[in-house]
Amino acid sequence: MRTRGFAITAVLLLAAGCSSSPKDDLDSWYTSGGKDRINRVLDGASRVNEASMSPISSLEPACHDLAKQAAEGEAHDPIPHEGAQLAWSTALKSFRKGASECTAGASAQDQPRVSSGVVEIQTNGLPALRRALSYIKDSLGAD
Repeated sequence: MRTRGFAITAVLLLAAGCSSSPKDDLDSWYTSGGKDRINRVLDGASRVNEASMSPISSLEPACHDLAKQAAEGEAHDPIPHEGAQLAWSTALKSFRKGASECTAGASAQDQPRVSSGVVEIQTNGLPALRRALSYIKDSLGAD
């Protein structure tokens, strides 16, 4: 009986010693694929932004790629920071919505629809992504 008590105590102490802080959890998420995921989504949004100054035909592939990146971002593990996750989810939803509208508009040669999608990406998606990055950088103490 005494041996079992020591074993249980040892397991509990070991488990307590292995707990991580919220900062450690966020750092682990960020360094194990989170940063790359964010960069892919940001690159996709940047391509749409650049293509928005070009003929409508160049927007379809850029918007399609952003929609793909947003979907992959949604499938990735959530950010272990409430504020960052909320902003990230908002950004991804906005990117998906805007990219879908942009792709459909470009396919139909419907400039107002393309513009609506691009505006969604620029005015809702990008600011939400900036908020998510700000939360992450502030929490990790990064520059």
